[in-house]
Amino acid sequence: SLMSRDLSEGLLQHNAHILFLTQNPKPEAGMIEKWGVDVIKIENMRIAIEAYIKKKEKIDVILMKCDECCALSSSLQRIMKKEHDALRLPIIAIVPEGSETSQEHYLGAGIDEVIVEPIQEDALYAILEKWIMMIKETKDAQPLTDEGKHTMSIDTSASFQDFQPILDQELLDEAVSMASSKFPVVVEYFLEDTPGYIEQITQGLDDNDLEKVIPPAHTIKSSSRQLGAVQLSDTAENIEAKARSMVEEGLQDQTGELSALLKDLTRYYGQSETALREFVSHMGDKN
Repeated sequence: SLMSRDLSEGLLQHNAHILFLTQNPKPEAGMIEKWGVDVIKIENMRIAIEAYIKKKEKIDVILMKCDECCALSSSLQRIMKKEHDALRLPIIAIVPEGSETSQEHYLGAGIDEVIVEPIQEDALYAILEKWIMMIKETKDAQPLTDEGKHTMSIDTSASFQDFQPILDQELLDEAVSMASSKFPVVVEYFLEDTPGYIEQITQGLDDNDLEKVIPPAHTIKSSSRQLGAVQLSDTAENIEAKARSMVEEGLQDQTGELSALLKDLTRYYGQSETALREFVSHMGDKN
């Protein structure tokens, strides 16, 4: 996984900026600033949204520790979509241990990662470094406008119609234009991590613990769609929705519906892996 990779450069070298919404920034802000990261501390949701709109080109990660996590995340998602932001910033929530709000609820609100208190310093460092490095690589790959803002340009030379409908061409072109030369690396990360998420879904079904099924299905849904693997994404979304519904109703997968979808998910992953590898190979042949 990304967490286990050797990220040895350190946060200090990334000139990173974090927007942190919390009524009490200590001790997290102190930890983060010690690592050379600029922390923009905000105390309420309205100011946080204003700060995002004004400083989104500078911000790398949005961190929040408050009762309004889900509401703020949903609001930011709408703003990013409305303004057609080329870059979707990662959102991380710090939540209290024993919170009545489930992790799945946070993920459903568009939050990318949930950290449960008490916070371990090395764990917080690893999570922030993972997301900061990913967002910095994406920003570095994007061209700049005259105003110094990142923009997206679709690289039509990367089009490869043979891979539809396994891969959606429009989404694939967007992914290529966003990641540029780093696209093959993004694909490798995806292909390396996804089997582990599928195994987590399998284990959750084997244990009759459908709450374990929801987070990995959510992750596959998001990451696969970003690479244009729409059938894989749609199947993961179906698994997530059905598992969530069964959990809420106190049901189990007695009819085997989720198990059947898992077989589809595994098959679509195999097809997507083949298509993505061939697509990357095709890109290399053009270069």
